[in-house]
Amino acid sequence: MKPFKIAVMGLCLLTMVIQQVFGYQFKKTLEELVTSAPLIVEAKVIKVDPRYVKFRDNDKFIKTFITLSVTSVFKGEYKNSSLTVAMRGGEIGEHAMIGDFTFKFNVDDEVLLFLSPIENEMWEIFGISGKLSIQLKDNEKECGCSLLKSDEKQQYGPGTFVKYDDIINRIKEYLSKNGGK
Repeated sequence: MKPFKIAVMGLCLLTMVIQQVFGYQFKKTLEELVTSAPLIVEAKVIKVDPRYVKFRDNDKFIKTFITLSVTSVFKGEYKNSSLTVAMRGGEIGEHAMIGDFTFKFNVDDEVLLFLSPIENEMWEIFGISGKLSIQLKDNEKECGCSLLKSDEKQQYGPGTFVKYDDIINRIKEYLSKNGGK
C-alpha cells in the first residue's frame, strides 16, 4: 500500500508542476470571458454547501453548491433573484478536494462571475478565470484579477486588483463591440 501512496503523491506533485508551467494557457483575457460566457452576473454569496456525491466508484467525491443573490446581470437572460453554481471540489471537515476549477467562496462574498449553464438550472464557472472577487478598499470597489490572462489593456499577476468601475466599463465596451452578445 505504501508504494501506491507514494506513486499517487508523486502524480499529484507532477500535476501541480505542470499546472504551474502550462496553466497560463488556460487563463482567459477579460474580452475572451465576455465574448464566450453566456451569463455574466454580479452577486453576493448567501450559502456554500459542500456535499459528498457519488462519482464513478467514489462516494467521497465533493461537489460544492454555491447559492448566490444576483445583484446585476451584465450579459445573458436571467430574471431570478438567486442562482446556484455547482463546482467540483471543496472541503468537508478535514476532507478536501481541490482542482483547477475549485474556487474559494465565503458567505457574504461579493463576486463577478462568468457562467455557463449545466443541468437542472445550475451554473458552472466559465474556466479558471471566471471568478473575480470584489472587495472594498478605501470606500471603492475593486476586482481581484490575478487569474485573468494579461491583455493589451492590463497586465495581471498575483495579487492584482483593478477598480471595479474599470472592469465593468471594459465589460460593457466588449459587449457593445459584439452587439450586446
